[in-house]
Amino acid sequence: MRNDSIKSETCYEITITLGLAYIDANTSSCKGNYKIKQIQNNEINLINEHDNNCGFNIKKENNAYFIKREGSEAVLNEWTELEKVK
Repeated sequence: MRNDSIKSETCYEITITLGLAYIDANTSSCKGNYKIKQIQNNEINLINEHDNNCGFNIKKENNAYFIKREGSEAVLNEWTELEKVK
């Protein structure tokens, strides 16, 4: 946490392949491998393999992707649009 007026941002890089997701971040929390569980047709839930407090939901709406962090210490507790990079 910063004590000055500069806002810190946490950035996540999410890689999803068949049956597996990996999240890297500029913070030490919630990095690692994730299990993928489909919740609905357009939404998936990512659950960290080693930390049950780290989870994310990702959904697709009108060709845009959104993410929301799940858990008691969730910073991204509202849907935030993702930038998709190949």
